[in-house]
Amino acid sequence: MTGDIIVNLLGGTYELKTTFQLTAQDSGTNGFEVIYQRDPGATTPPILSGGKKITGFNVFDSNKKIYRAKVVVDDPTTSADDNIYDLPALGTRQLYVNGVRATRARGGAPDKAISADFKDTNGNVIGYTLPTDSEIYKNMASWGNVGDIEVVADSGNWKRPRYSVASIDGTKMTMDAEGWDLGGFHYPARNVAWIENAYELLDTPGEWYLDGRYDWLYYIPQNDQEISTATFTVGRTVKLVDGAGTTTAPLHNVQFDGLTFSYDNWVEPNSEGGYPDFQGGAIFRYSPNGDDWDDRNYQTPAGVSFSLATNIVVKNSTFTHMANAGLAFGRGSQNNIIDHNTFTDISGNGINLGGILKADHHPTDPVNIVKNNVISNNTLTRVGAEYRDNPAIFVGYAQGTDVQHNTMHDLPYTGISMGWGWGYIDTMGTPVAKANVVRGNLIYDFMKTVPDGGAIYTLGSQAGSYIVNNYSYGNKNVFGYLYRDNGTAGFYDTNNVISNQDSPINVWYRTNVGNNPAYFDAHDNRADGNYFSSGMQNAGAGGSNVVSANTLVDNFAWPEGAQEVIDNAGVNGTHIPVATASSSYSASYNAAKAVDGDAGSRWAQASGAADPSWLKVDLGDQYQISSVNTSAYLLTGLGV
Repeated sequence: MTGDIIVNLLGGTYELKTTFQLTAQDSGTNGFEVIYQRDPGATTPPILSGGKKITGFNVFDSNKKIYRAKVVVDDPTTSADDNIYDLPALGTRQLYVNGVRATRARGGAPDKAISADFKDTNGNVIGYTLPTDSEIYKNMASWGNVGDIEVVADSGNWKRPRYSVASIDGTKMTMDAEGWDLGGFHYPARNVAWIENAYELLDTPGEWYLDGRYDWLYYIPQNDQEISTATFTVGRTVKLVDGAGTTTAPLHNVQFDGLTFSYDNWVEPNSEGGYPDFQGGAIFRYSPNGDDWDDRNYQTPAGVSFSLATNIVVKNSTFTHMANAGLAFGRGSQNNIIDHNTFTDISGNGINLGGILKADHHPTDPVNIVKNNVISNNTLTRVGAEYRDNPAIFVGYAQGTDVQHNTMHDLPYTGISMGWGWGYIDTMGTPVAKANVVRGNLIYDFMKTVPDGGAIYTLGSQAGSYIVNNYSYGNKNVFGYLYRDNGTAGFYDTNNVISNQDSPINVWYRTNVGNNPAYFDAHDNRADGNYFSSGMQNAGAGGSNVVSANTLVDNFAWPEGAQEVIDNAGVNGTHIPVATASSSYSASYNAAKAVDGDAGSRWAQASGAADPSWLKVDLGDQYQISSVNTSAYLLTGLGV
């Protein structure tokens, strides 16, 4: 190449009947880029869509205001080219009406107990005993398509599995064995939150149901909808974009700029395996590698994904109406940039980076390491729209990651989840995860449904990692805002502002300690120089986790340094120079005092701290420095 290759996409919808696949042969060369971008003259965005329109709705039940349209589910005599309604064998899990996600037919919380106590002849629990006097879930054995029914469970912790039904005999509901078995693995989750996907549950405006046996799609319009003019869209293409290189020939130097990605179709949870979630968008699946929990980890896919890819840029784009995760960079992703994108109405995670298997934790070939990727200035809202255990941003085993100035809100679970393995996998090899930075992010109105997470949640050893200049408020659930969970090691939290505004949660910083075996403990973490609201506290600190020199602030009267963090958090915020140190004497002498421009303030090491002590300043950008002026202070009897 002698120059960039630019592909200008005009405004409008581009229907992807199959996945747009890229390999190393599609890369830029000689330092030039292949750029897929919105045409500069386009007045509407180009939409890469895996969706198809459904038409032909007619009244089916006038009393209940139910309409239906004919579709084709896995008809071998048709193809995607000659039948626009053709769907995969497992159908679809989403319907969008006038561009808004509709609700799959569902009941409410059980009005009578549905007990996970139905056992087989060997005494194994294989399903539920249904109530005989329920107004919501009565006579389920007589329902028309039992195999479609899905149970959504609530564990009381971070898990929200979905189980498919095998059969119902009287009051005995047997679940499909694969998903049920895996859902009982490692903190079983069996409590019924609600039951969905049955025609008999279709009773509320805005609900829909797909009967794959007879190829009918049913819908009850909203009170203000005119069905003759409404648009109905379902996802059909499983993956929109798949960019994959090899260990010897990575995909590289490709950009996507100003595009919209929407309407993919991930239907694996419709199978007998269901959705037996583990955490953070990972589920359990049987594995030939072994039967332990770490062998059975399965990272659910994204609608747009890359692996063994370097110098890929995805920017100024929108990901919406996605059937699982929006965007993923997996194994061997290095030096990529995800910048100024919007993620909204996503069934799973917004952004996935890095893997969760042992091979990702300590790969034998360094080309497989996920490193030096930037996630910046993205807006993520209403992720986890279907799978509530999903965070906005998930980072697995990765190094040198820079998650900066993103805005996240209206989330069912965690804002940023970084790391994996709970400390256990760290005992099996040297982790590649290290030197990750989370800075300048704005996270609010989160953990609205699922507990046991945080604004910024971590797992496993990640030496030399920093969490700095972030602002968070509006946490709706336990356990805290800055949460260093099992095995977390090597994190330094500083200059963050944590507010209990619009929140019942009073823990601003938590470390998980006191476990057996000890590798489950968070260790060797520090938190100093942070600001938190009155009425808040830290929890679990102790041992090698040091929490000191943080500032409690009354009545949200944030001091100048905290207000600077607040003003610059989120999309397009300004980088704030960050000072870190080996220790701090107190909040009045923390590292930030060394660079606050006030000649009357200063940093001092902790009393009795061993030498050598150190102070490090991160200016947040690249500068050419011609000189450095420092001022030292003579030791006094106060130790400062």
